Amino acid sequence: MQVLHKLNNEWGFRTRITRRQGGKPLSKSAWYKLLADPYLYGLMIRSEGEEIGNHKPVLSKDDFDKLQIMLGRKGKPRVAKHEFAYKKEVLKCGECGGSVTAEEHWQIICPECRTKFNKAKTADRCKGCELLIEEMKNPKILHYVHYHCTKRINPKCAQRSIPLHKLEKQIDEELSKFEIKEEFKDWAIQYLNELNDNEVKEHYVSRNNTGEALKDTIKRLDSLTKLFISPQNSERELMTEEEYSSQRKPPLEEKESLA
Repeated sequence: MQVLHKLNNEWGFRTRITRRQGGKPLSKSAWYKLLADPYLYGLMIRSEGEEIGNHKPVLSKDDFDKLQIMLGRKGKPRVAKHEFAYKKEVLKCGECGGSVTAEEHWQIICPECRTKFNKAKTADRCKGCELLIEEMKNPKILHYVHYHCTKRINPKCAQRSIPLHKLEKQIDEELSKFEIKEEFKDWAIQYLNELNDNEVKEHYVSRNNTGEALKDTIKRLDSLTKLFISPQNSERELMTEEEYSSQRKPPLEEKESLA
């Protein structure tokens, strides 16, 4: 809210003026909606939920997640799925052989009463003094990641969860027992470079093919439009409006997928 006050009252921000509205300070709801947009950390999402785009971010993803916590919203703080490094096929439970999964937890230390509480799905205020999270000034936000057995193979598996930093310490200790020969290391680096070069070439060819397909699609759309608006079609004898719409739909969808 301090930023919103600065935006409206010190910098003189006003909304875009349209025929019926606009020219007013940014509202709290519009400001909150803007701050919840994953576009801030470089992600664009279509209306169908598909994730697209890769533009220069305003915030890192971690800072965006912390921002959602500070907004005090109910529900999960993350907007997009988190990819954990050691899930599924990477690690198996040492006791039952089941898959390993991960969970993240957020905690807030209230700046007023110093109470520490979990940011659960329904939590929007301090459990000690009931101060709303969105009204807290510079609350301390703690983030934890824990790994544990899914217990799908053996529901009675006795293995408990382990924090990420302890898990990575164990992994480092295990990996330190192995030594890679210099000859193998040099060969592996050379092979990876070759794979990278091949991938770059394939990407270049694919991009050129996509560009040619896009040009062809645009030409088809132009031809349809020219035919529809031509003087010979003034009476809609060559192509009706319904035919124009139906024939134009496939190349439009193709153009959108190639763009």
